[in-house]
Amino acid sequence: GETLDDQRALQIALDQLSLLGLDNDETGSIYDNEPRKKSVNMTECVPVPSSEHVAEIVGRQGG
Repeated sequence: GETLDDQRALQIALDQLSLLGLDNDETGSIYDNEPRKKSVNMTECVPVPSSEHVAEIVGRQGG
């Protein structure tokens, strides 16, 4: 069975998760909008990237 320490660690982890969840609710919209703004800016400044260009970007990211 679980020891008291295990239960305490679990409770602390849950508390931290709930805190992170609150942070994500507040700042999530900022992070969600940022990539969209970037992609909009990219399409404004640059013509639609070719598959070669996409491959180059993906290669740079190491993906």
